[in-house]
Amino acid sequence: KTFFMNTQATILDEFDERYTGKGTNLLLQQYLTQKTLQPSELKDLGLFHGNVRSGNFRLAEQVLKNYLEHNPQDTSALMAYADVLEHRGKRNESFEIWKSLTEANPLNFIARKTYATMLYFKITDESSVFQATDTIEFKRIVKMGLDTWKDSTDIFPVLDAMLNFHEYRYPEALVGFQRVMTIREKNGVGDPLLSDESLLVNAARSAVEINQPLMALSYAKQALDVNSKNEVAMSVIYEMRGRVNIPSTSN
Repeated sequence: KTFFMNTQATILDEFDERYTGKGTNLLLQQYLTQKTLQPSELKDLGLFHGNVRSGNFRLAEQVLKNYLEHNPQDTSALMAYADVLEHRGKRNESFEIWKSLTEANPLNFIARKTYATMLYFKITDESSVFQATDTIEFKRIVKMGLDTWKDSTDIFPVLDAMLNFHEYRYPEALVGFQRVMTIREKNGVGDPLLSDESLLVNAARSAVEINQPLMALSYAKQALDVNSKNEVAMSVIYEMRGRVNIPSTSN
């Protein structure tokens, strides 16, 4: 403790490594109180501790809040602050920041993606209370994302297809999942929100619902290629074999 107070340590990564064990937050508070950090140092400290690997979210929240009081238009700091609030369990506050960032700059991809994703989980969480306006807002945000980024990313097609699936619009959901597959084949990567395995399973289930057994079988088998123990894919194959007269011993 004396070493840090006397040397006025400013190298943030080294400074962080030495603050371990009990009383960490108190010692950091004393450091911040006794040494007046420049705005750039406050921001850097907040960004460093807001990183998942660093993980001192309590400190990051305090420091970024302090910084933003004097620099309220700093987008990168606001985004980091919103992330930290979510890690701290303050989802409503985080949600409002992402919403304001999206409204302030419709071309902020990370803000729009995050805001749309949070809206999706708010709508589909059975324990969550949401308004009809939330669904309208979600569709507006996703449509603007689709129109702006088209097929350069699959996140907005993913969100669109997932909501259709959740609301039992299976024809639209299947078309959406197929679009996502096309985008991933072209781009070679997909958003982690929906894994390739889940994508194929959801496509198979959508095909079942609109009575497309051969298509359902195809997607279910592809899902099993990804994970041979996927029980949903197995059940789809078991059910569809009866519809198309495929023997149970067939692959």
